[in-house]
Order: sequence, then structure tokens, then C-alpha cells
Amino acid sequence: MKGRFNFLIPVLRLIGIVAPSLFLYIVIVSFPQSGDIWSIFVFFLLGLVVYRLVRSIVQQRFNFEIIESGVEVIDLVGIRSKFIPYQSLKGYSKGVTKTRLYDFKELILYSKNGDVYQISQYCFFNFSKLEEEFKKHKELNFLGQERIKWTFEIAMRDLINRQYRFR
Repeated sequence: MKGRFNFLIPVLRLIGIVAPSLFLYIVIVSFPQSGDIWSIFVFFLLGLVVYRLVRSIVQQRFNFEIIESGVEVIDLVGIRSKFIPYQSLKGYSKGVTKTRLYDFKELILYSKNGDVYQISQYCFFNFSKLEEEFKKHKELNFLGQERIKWTFEIAMRDLINRQYRFR
């Protein structure tokens, strides 16, 4: 069963990258001598937003196809695919990212070589079917629940590298 990737998410992220970058360029060109604290703060904040969006595009660029002998990971940016047999997978875990509006489920696939693939609910139209397929294949071990709690401290720590429980 193949995941139905939601291409609207990376398009919106690209718009979210281009718009602040263009704004920063206009501010830098228009006000080259402006060095007050507010312009530095805005520059830092927009740079942080652009960084997070670029990082999310890089991390959540995969589509998945679950077949009888393993999982095919399709890289949508590099336009290549990699087949991972079940023997090379450590397993998967579940998590929930809570926001004020909605709780998004996640499946995190761990390979034995250390690679981690994040499968977020908002990136796939058929997320629940992917979750059912993971449960159906007994060769794929369920490792447990991820503890994902969105706080400012965790957000700052995760800027560099997200901490996965079963890595």
C-alpha cells in the first residue's frame, strides 16, 4: 500500500520560505544603516522561521510504500527510492504532536543503521491506512509511544536535532 503524500504542505512551506526571505532582502537593501534592536530581532526571527521551514522540507520529504517484504522509501526531493527489508528495520513508534487547534499523529520508522523516517498525519491523505498497514505486518516491531510535548525549551533544543526515543 502506497502513501498518498499531501503536496500542498511542501508548497506552503516553500511559500513560507520565499516570502520572509524576500522581506528580509527588501529590508536589508532598503535600510542598510538600520542596526537598531528591533531590526536585529526581526532578522533573527524571520531567519529562524526560514530555517524551521527548510528543515521540515528536508525531514518530511519521503513517501512510503509498504509491501510484503519491506518498506520502499521514496525521496520526493531527490526523486529516488530505497527499499528497506523488514530485517533491516528496528521497528516503528507512534506519537502525537499537540497543537492548540488539533492533535497530529506521527509514525516514526527506525532502521537498524540509524536512519529515522518521520511520517506525519498532515503530510499524508491516507495516514490511517498507513498506520493499519504497519500494524498488519508482524515483521515490523512496535517499539512504543514517543513522548512529544511541544514547549519552548523543546523547540529550541530541536532546532539542531530532534531527540527520538528509540534511536
